[in-house]
Amino acid sequence: VSPFKSGTLDFENESKVYSWLDIFLRDEVHILGFGLDYTEIDLWWLLSYKARLRQKRGNSLHIGETYFHHYYDQSIDDKERAKHLILESLGVNVQRKNVNGDFKKAYSEFLNQDIQ
Repeated sequence: VSPFKSGTLDFENESKVYSWLDIFLRDEVHILGFGLDYTEIDLWWLLSYKARLRQKRGNSLHIGETYFHHYYDQSIDDKERAKHLILESLGVNVQRKNVNGDFKKAYSEFLNQDIQ
């Protein structure tokens, strides 16, 4: 039974995979190539839920970090900057990178880096 569904939220048994929701809450997640538009309510709810869990449970529960990689060309507009601030308030680590028009190279570099 999923720890998320059962309400126990005990993700310590990392050898057992339950569902993508459990993995999203338990493990480190990197979001790349995804706009996180405000209409994507399910992902925003999960990010908010993850932040509430971290606030309520602190270190008593293993909750993975979330990283949002925003690749942009030349500058970030005010709407995106506001979105980054909301994400950061939810505990998401926002990684910004100016790719100077070469998105293919940037994605390739990301996929080849050693993520710890």
